[in-house]
Amino acid sequence: GLASVLVSTQFAWSIQTAFATTLFKQLGARQRDLGYLRVPGPLTGLLVQPAAGSLSDELGYKRRPRLILSATVLCGIGFVLLPLGEHSKSIWLVFTGCCFFDVGFNAADALVRVLAADVTPKQQLPLANSIVSSALGCGQLLGFVASSIGSFHLDTVFGKKGGNTSLVFACSFGLVLLVLCDSFFVSACRKFPERSLDQQRSEDYSLIGEEDNLLSEPAKLQDASSSSSSSGSRPKKSTSAAKLVRHFATRFFLLPRWMYKLCLMNGLVWIGWFCFIFFAPDFIGIFINGGDPHAPKNSEQFKKYDLAQQQFSMSSAISSVLMIAMGPCIPFLVEKIGIHKLMAASAMALALVLFIASNVLGRGSAGACVFLFSLIGVPWAVTMSIPYTVVSILGQESERGFLMGVLNIFVVLPSFLVLLMVGVTNMRSNHIFDVGSAMAGMASFAWVFHRIH
Repeated sequence: GLASVLVSTQFAWSIQTAFATTLFKQLGARQRDLGYLRVPGPLTGLLVQPAAGSLSDELGYKRRPRLILSATVLCGIGFVLLPLGEHSKSIWLVFTGCCFFDVGFNAADALVRVLAADVTPKQQLPLANSIVSSALGCGQLLGFVASSIGSFHLDTVFGKKGGNTSLVFACSFGLVLLVLCDSFFVSACRKFPERSLDQQRSEDYSLIGEEDNLLSEPAKLQDASSSSSSSGSRPKKSTSAAKLVRHFATRFFLLPRWMYKLCLMNGLVWIGWFCFIFFAPDFIGIFINGGDPHAPKNSEQFKKYDLAQQQFSMSSAISSVLMIAMGPCIPFLVEKIGIHKLMAASAMALALVLFIASNVLGRGSAGACVFLFSLIGVPWAVTMSIPYTVVSILGQESERGFLMGVLNIFVVLPSFLVLLMVGVTNMRSNHIFDVGSAMAGMASFAWVFHRIH
């Protein structure tokens, strides 16, 4: 029930991933234009994630569900704006809808993980985060399946008079799903304990090789950054934006060493992920199908490029099934090989997928490309679970929202780097894949040779 809300917000992420790049290009944007059209979305996520985490810490455990529901409302607005932008051929409406999506699903993801850590016994944290990962996988599966349904199939079912498009159908389905998931979430919140289970986390935790003073650094951080409050204190009734900014800036420079290491190593992996997420549909459309987004709308080249969005959605739907299946296996793999080796293997798998796609596959190999991209669900499940598990283990209740926000900053920053690279160099999608492969490979070696704590 707690993770159900992430099904709808991740559905929104899937819609954005499947449609945004190809839709921007079909509305007239060039490759270089994506450098600024996609930046404001991550920018809003960069600002909102730490603010949401810090605000939830200030307001306390009982207020986190309200913030999560507010984030889902923003995704609902995005579901409305994207089809309106497509219908009116307005890049700026699509752009605004993407911004609402970014704020909504990023805030919800971080806050749900914090809330899960609040109500889960320490020994079950890897399982809890794998359940969250599975919920994200369900949202992705539904989103990409909805996105893969072409306009031809919709016209066959509903008739041509309604002007049905894949985007209209997907966003309409998303609104219904959001209402249902929010209802399940509200029902689950009524069963929460009156107090969090943070006091159970004083035991030693052996999965990532901590010493007996495992919690000493987070405790020092808490003491240095918040001398006037404690985890059991009553939340303050007034929290100004300026105070949150000062509070965040002070705490950021007092982070424990393990947090800096985690953010940097995870950030390298995410450079590879954003090279794939932002440009995989464009890569399929141009280098696999031989299409052109700027060709006349009814031309063969335009249709080939448009087909890429459905092919990418199909591969992503299959990868989501793998992600869901991988979720329950993660706690077992952590026990057997450890967090560091699991993250290293995950990053190397991503690097190999990007390298093979860019340097081995050629025009006309759509089937092989769909199969290759489908395999991405396995490393994706690990990336969406393990780093958050580490923060849940090492962070205390009074700082966990803040630390999740910091971790997500180093998820958003790589997207800026990728988009800046494209905006400055006008780099084509195949070369973007090469860069992503190199960064993921570096991350793999970093996870092998550098321990978090």
